[in-house]
Amino acid sequence: MNNIEGFSIPIHRSLISPMYWMGVPRQLLLAEVGAAVFAFVFFKNYYVAILMIMLHMIFMVLGRKDPQFHQVFFRYCLHKPPIYYR
Repeated sequence: MNNIEGFSIPIHRSLISPMYWMGVPRQLLLAEVGAAVFAFVFFKNYYVAILMIMLHMIFMVLGRKDPQFHQVFFRYCLHKPPIYYR
């Protein structure tokens, strides 16, 4: 049933693979660049740019080792901790 000859639909690769810029997802790269620019403009500190480059390299390596890493990381960052009432 799953293997009917003559009935295949080509799916463009961009619909099933995530959009990576410089080895990391687009949202993560934009967040890194935004944080680096914010820190440089307000704190006048170049060390933040070096830290962001190192963080970017770490995210690239972790993303290559585990393809689901970035999705899990984003889900973790957006997770709201439970509120405990007494």
